[in-house]
Amino acid sequence: MNKLKTIICFFIIILISSNNLFAAEDILSIDPIHLGILAAMFVASVLVLNKTLFKPLLELDERREQLTSGTSSEAKELKLKAERTIKEYNEKINDARIQTQEQKNLIRKQAQNSAAEMIERARGETNSLLEDAKTKIEKEAQIIREKIKPEIELIAKDVASKLINKEI
Repeated sequence: MNKLKTIICFFIIILISSNNLFAAEDILSIDPIHLGILAAMFVASVLVLNKTLFKPLLELDERREQLTSGTSSEAKELKLKAERTIKEYNEKINDARIQTQEQKNLIRKQAQNSAAEMIERARGETNSLLEDAKTKIEKEAQIIREKIKPEIELIAKDVASKLINKEI
């Protein structure tokens, strides 16, 4: 592209400065001095344009490319860092959930064990109280039986005598 521009500029400069060529008797004749001047003008214009136009434009383009690629790579690094941070936080959250669930299960198991222990203790106390109560009731029943045994015999004699209408 740059070569094409250079060639086009060269032909434009030749056409502009070639007034003498058309004035010459022979159109096909080339004046070496005039050709040297044209070549020098061409080289001078290429050098001036190169320093003042082409190099600054190329440097500007190169800087813009560096800034763009630098910003792009920085954005990619920040995105990767953010993704890593999100992943770490998610892992920490999952670990905390697992730990919380384990603690919850442990507390539940301890509560179940404690409840089972309390129930077993209560059953044991209840059974012992029932045994004590049965024993106490049995003793009281025995005492009452012994107390009312003479009365039972009297009541039995009284009922028998009334049934028979005789005194026994």
